[in-house]
Amino acid sequence: MATNWREKFQALRTRLLQRPSSKGNPASREDGETTPVPPLPAPRSRSIAPAHTPTPRERATVSINLGIDFGTSFTKVCFRDIGSEHSGVIAFGGSSVDKAMIPTIVIVAPDGRLHLQNGPAAEGQITVRYLKMRVAGLGFGAPLPKVGDINLNEREPSQALAAWFLAEAIARAKAWISENEADRTRGRNILWSANVGVPVEHYDSPSLAVFREILAVAWEWTKHFETPPQTLADAIASYRAI
Repeated sequence: MATNWREKFQALRTRLLQRPSSKGNPASREDGETTPVPPLPAPRSRSIAPAHTPTPRERATVSINLGIDFGTSFTKVCFRDIGSEHSGVIAFGGSSVDKAMIPTIVIVAPDGRLHLQNGPAAEGQITVRYLKMRVAGLGFGAPLPKVGDINLNEREPSQALAAWFLAEAIARAKAWISENEADRTRGRNILWSANVGVPVEHYDSPSLAVFREILAVAWEWTKHFETPPQTLADAIASYRAI
């Protein structure tokens, strides 16, 4: 009877020692060694990618054409959104149409610096008018004085001055559109183009090639530089180089 009691007790003890702990601790074995409990898998984290900023290539494009009326006395610029066919007039002096015209005049300061006309010329400044007529080879206006060794009555200085004037008009037109047509251009690549009106009598004449050359130089200046050359000598030198 005693033996039977000892056997039952030994069997019960063995079963109890071989059962895993209910608290999740390592399970005990009879030999005293422990079996590690596999760790719980780490919770999966959702990676949040940073917001994608479109590159210039990925942005939408708006095509804007500048139509330049290069007049004898005044010049005005219109723009057209080619995609939407919306057109407007560039108001250089503000937002009203009465500010749309700028005098077709270049002021040459005594030190050779170039300016648009913003009022009467100061003492020592040279007012160069009739740029379009000078480019076309027509003798408009009184002869102009020299600026150092540069004869303003010659062909090359006249063309450089006309290109400088158009570059200033183009640069100011682009700036005006960026400010006053911001909803049209914001966050978009702008594909610029431009046309210049020429007198009808010169449409089939050799002067047409000169007008094209002047616009091409002006366009290069506005495309590669924030501002066109600032002095007469630099404008002539850059005109030759292009």
